[in-house]
Amino acid sequence: MRTYVAQVADKTVHLTCDEKLENAVRALLDVINNLQAQKDIFNEDFILCAGWSYYFFKEADGYWDILAPDFNRNPNEAKTNNLTLPLMVQNLQSEAMHTAGIKVVPGTMPITFKHNMLILKSAMTAKNVYFTRSEPVDDNDSGWYLGIMNDDESKHDPDDYAMIPTSELLKVRPLAVRILCMPVGTLAVFDGNKMTALVDKDNNPLKFSTDGNENKGRKETYV
Repeated sequence: MRTYVAQVADKTVHLTCDEKLENAVRALLDVINNLQAQKDIFNEDFILCAGWSYYFFKEADGYWDILAPDFNRNPNEAKTNNLTLPLMVQNLQSEAMHTAGIKVVPGTMPITFKHNMLILKSAMTAKNVYFTRSEPVDDNDSGWYLGIMNDDESKHDPDDYAMIPTSELLKVRPLAVRILCMPVGTLAVFDGNKMTALVDKDNNPLKFSTDGNENKGRKETYV
């Protein structure tokens, strides 16, 4: 782990995460600097939505600690100063969009860990599954659906389905969070935690990577 120490206007900021995520730290700091230039955001009531995660500001002894939801516990209640997981998701999603050649439409609201998705319950533990995205039905809906490949869904009852927050994917298929930022019409196929196919709304194949990230070490660095 590494603690990055940065200056934002007259505030000293600490961001702690895996040392391989410096590029994501810099991207988050750019967002914080741009917002701070518009108004003072350094208070413990401010919530920053940046990509898939929320970030919080906690005043410490002479500096401000940046916190995020604790996805190893209850992300709706617990917070942590270890930003590794949300910043890793940020990197995974940025890499996925870049590799697929998809540009973010300005003004598009991001899909966050709080957004819901519809699942076939048995798909959470199935090996060969697919994700497809439709138009969201409301502000809390991501539009994503998780089903089982070659499954006859006409045989399922309503009780076989459930709505879950997208953060639940981290428990069973963590690399799938990379596709959550992709547009309506996207379809992705997974074999376990490995993506094997990705197409757009017109069924055109999109490029993708299946590389993951490892996290080790601890240092303090000024950025």
